[in-house]
Amino acid sequence: MDDSPSELYDATRASIFISFIRKERRSTSLAHDRMLVWLVLAPLSLGFSKWWESPLPTVFMLLVLFIDALVLRFCSGREMQTLKALASTGDVHSIPILLDTFFHTEFPSHAYLPTVICLSRALPKVTAHEKASFSKQHLDLLHSIIARYSPSQFNSLSLSIKVKHQKHLYRQVPQDVCYSLREGLLKAFVHIGNEETARILKRFIQEDSNSKDKTALQELARISLLKLQERLDRENEATTLLRASSENGDSLLRPVYGHHNEERPETLLRAVTPNREDKEA
Repeated sequence: MDDSPSELYDATRASIFISFIRKERRSTSLAHDRMLVWLVLAPLSLGFSKWWESPLPTVFMLLVLFIDALVLRFCSGREMQTLKALASTGDVHSIPILLDTFFHTEFPSHAYLPTVICLSRALPKVTAHEKASFSKQHLDLLHSIIARYSPSQFNSLSLSIKVKHQKHLYRQVPQDVCYSLREGLLKAFVHIGNEETARILKRFIQEDSNSKDKTALQELARISLLKLQERLDRENEATTLLRASSENGDSLLRPVYGHHNEERPETLLRAVTPNREDKEA
């Protein structure tokens, strides 16, 4: 079935936002690298200032650092605004870059809730076509969303989020959003999961249930695990069927001849390895 105009509109907006975010992240990364270089060269500038008896090298170094800090702040602010706009689309193609945001050095706490909401909307739409878009790092993060069930663990998914922000984040992310995120993730695992995903789901199912939401999610996890295991079994069977049954690639099928070199059509074909003369011919 064709996509509706609203879905096509959201997909177009999402692609524009994703391109802009990638551009801004390249700018912030370059600004970070330049600032590190200037900080390493700072003692050298102080030495030149002392040698020349002039503050100009140090002033120049401080000016360059200040400009790069402004560029970093400006690009980071525009990226966060675009990230919020991207989160409003709920487009499935936005999932990889949203997951990358958790590992981004400039990921602030106020962008956490829009990112989680967008993931909860987009993950149920994942199909087998998007499987190649998820890296191992993405899958590890998605596994941790299921493995970390308590609120304090869930709100520490980002590597850049500090401990002092966790209570604030817990107030930001409502319980129904956490449930929707995991519900959509269990549906997505059917199409993008691997053997490690199956092990994570088995452990989650076997955990003690301390709430109604967790019990419901464990039931969904059982269904997802069953479908995921069926897909993995099909993929393993296809790999086994495509494997060569014999390592001898020189075997040919030839008819069996009688004692008087008369061809007997009723005989079966048998594998014969050609000798050196046949190969040379």
